[in-house]
Amino acid sequence: MSVSGRFLIAGLFTLLAMFHEAGFLSVALGGQPPPSRAVVDMTGREVLVPAGLRKVVTLGSAPVLNSFVFALGKGETLANGLPANVRVTRKDRCSFQDDCCRFQTVFAPALAWQPPLEGADWSIKKEALLSMRPDLVITGNRHHVDFIEKTAIPVIYIDLSARGDTNREIMTVLGRAYGTEEKADEYRRYFDSVIRRVNTRVADVPERHRTRVLYCNFEVMTQSSLTADWWIEEAGGVSVTKSGKQPGHAFAISPEYILAWDPDVWIVSVPREIEMVFRDARFKTVKAVRNKRIFSVPVGSIRWSHPTSEQPLGVLWAAKLLYPERFEDLNIEEEMKYFYGTFFQHHLTDGQVGEMLTRKKPGKFSP
Repeated sequence: MSVSGRFLIAGLFTLLAMFHEAGFLSVALGGQPPPSRAVVDMTGREVLVPAGLRKVVTLGSAPVLNSFVFALGKGETLANGLPANVRVTRKDRCSFQDDCCRFQTVFAPALAWQPPLEGADWSIKKEALLSMRPDLVITGNRHHVDFIEKTAIPVIYIDLSARGDTNREIMTVLGRAYGTEEKADEYRRYFDSVIRRVNTRVADVPERHRTRVLYCNFEVMTQSSLTADWWIEEAGGVSVTKSGKQPGHAFAISPEYILAWDPDVWIVSVPREIEMVFRDARFKTVKAVRNKRIFSVPVGSIRWSHPTSEQPLGVLWAAKLLYPERFEDLNIEEEMKYFYGTFFQHHLTDGQVGEMLTRKKPGKFSP
């Protein structure tokens, strides 16, 4: 056989392999295309998503998007690691920052070895994405949709910039994509039950007597959470930053603002900031400092202050923090074990529960 003939045959085999992987070979031979389902994403686009998803990529707020995949019990389908700015290289593998995403690899161990598809500036590594050939891309960035649509890879957009109660819609969309509608329904029922439980117990607290709360990242003096105002108010509190913050934007905080607000409770983003606040003489007259009511938000797959699937736990935790006498019977540790066991399909140990609440690993708790 001539050299050109061998190249021709090799080329045909390559094309057949490509058609087979893309699902076209069965159609060409008179069979049926691989099954798919129509999913309407949060832009209103209808997207055909392959059934039986096995390789899913999350881009644009990947840790947050992963939390919703975890809540459907589908963490094993995640095919990409997290961006460089949350990764810590250790020998031949990567772990995630303890104050942000360490439990991502607890819920989906393979994430520690998966290749990142985003740079530290959140830009897509386009060639790597195309070579991976995922079944689906889930993104929280509209610009990603414009690019990925042109590649013929199915892509759905999830809006993470709104209030925490959009969790219901997010779970509906992803439940449809994964074919786990019953699990999504169960999550929505739990979410609604938490909101009713809390609202019922704080409904008779007059506005003037409600606990005034400041949530911020103290080291950089910003309130950057997209959902902080929502979960503080659902817990029965008053978010002191609500009036000065534009939706979807970080809010820079000056010491003068904090002194004027004089919050009853001050919640910071990481534990080390608690001592930083107490040591800062500028804030010694603030009510939360005087009463030693400064706390750090817990972290599971990501900080509960973010727009994560763990928002119901965040509301319960905050409600007991703000009104301990009204939630004396609430056992947040047991609530966590139920939530993660039911939705994440992960049964927390007592040590893991304590670590989520305090950021201190088992064996390192203060006496």
